[in-house]
Amino acid sequence: MTNESSPNDMRNVWQNQKPEGIRMSAEEIRRKAIKFQRKVFWENALNYFLLLVGVAFVSFCLVWRGYNVLLRLGFGLIVVALLYMVWQTHKRSSFRRVPADIGIVSCLEFHRKELERQRDLYRSVWRWCFGPAIPGCVVLMVGMARINPSHARRLGWALAVVITISVLIFIYGWRQSQGCARNLQGQIDELDALQGQR
Repeated sequence: MTNESSPNDMRNVWQNQKPEGIRMSAEEIRRKAIKFQRKVFWENALNYFLLLVGVAFVSFCLVWRGYNVLLRLGFGLIVVALLYMVWQTHKRSSFRRVPADIGIVSCLEFHRKELERQRDLYRSVWRWCFGPAIPGCVVLMVGMARINPSHARRLGWALAVVITISVLIFIYGWRQSQGCARNLQGQIDELDALQGQR
């Protein structure tokens, strides 16, 4: 008898071996965490800029003399909602630097927590972003309807268009945020699978 294995034995060994799965080095995990934090930084910078431009524009509209009390109240509520969004963005999604001397397990945990934080931010977008803007939008629409009753029919069509566009923007924003939350959950699941292999 020889010690050589038959082709069938080798095939069985090959078919029955456990897959190694995804392997990532500490440096790869660290790079992913740093890249993700950069993305958070730039997204937040853009959000702060847009929200503060919105505050400046709506504040200008607030002091315009031709507006009635309801329009001024609506613009005031929009300013408050925009400032609330800035605060919530900072509170829920502030940039966090990846520590330089972090180990692989700590880096994995840090990155996972940051992914969870962003996922939760996107999942709760109705509470901290869209919801606060609704009262101001409603008051603005009522105020617009009272500007000139002689143009009620034309103004009614304009209000219908504004309401439709606002609803479509809210729905689009919500769907986008839920898609981002699902994407982040997928990344969290990948990290969990990676942690299970260590």
